[in-house]
Amino acid sequence: DGLHASEEEVYRAGVAWVKARDPPLSETEVAELLARVRFALLPPALLREVKAEPLLDTRAGNRMLLEAPGSYMNSKPPRTRSGMMKLYVVGGRGGRDGKSRLCSAEVFGLGG
Repeated sequence: DGLHASEEEVYRAGVAWVKARDPPLSETEVAELLARVRFALLPPALLREVKAEPLLDTRAGNRMLLEAPGSYMNSKPPRTRSGMMKLYVVGGRGGRDGKSRLCSAEVFGLGG
């Protein structure tokens, strides 16, 4: 949660590390490592590449990919990493009674 990195950077670093291992990790160890990636936060264009990754062509890998946008059943969105920067934009205007009122609030993720 405390990483200050985009989910794409987390995914790419994990895959690169797994592929560089000698001796290679077991399927269970690969799944444990890649389970840390929040696939639902990856950009849709990257998901095509991710779904073609041989490391994820396992039972555990397929389960992880079920949470990706457009395919996950859970209505609760995944948490972003706490290290990710966000921009909060709050707007308001004085009401007729002279009291300030909150009119809008927006949150924008700024990536890593």
